[in-house]
Amino acid sequence: MKVLRLGHAMYQLTSEGGKNYLIDPFVDMNPGFPTLMDSEEFYQQIDAIF
Repeated sequence: MKVLRLGHAMYQLTSEGGKNYLIDPFVDMNPGFPTLMDSEEFYQQIDAIF
């Protein structure tokens, strides 16, 4: 499992099978969320949100 921190309490988990999960998706006004990831392509690859 790959864990990527995306700013304040937001994490993306990627399983060995290639599934992507977001935990605490604090996207708006999150100073640590990379602006390059704020795209339709990024959101389409997410399999579940917790």
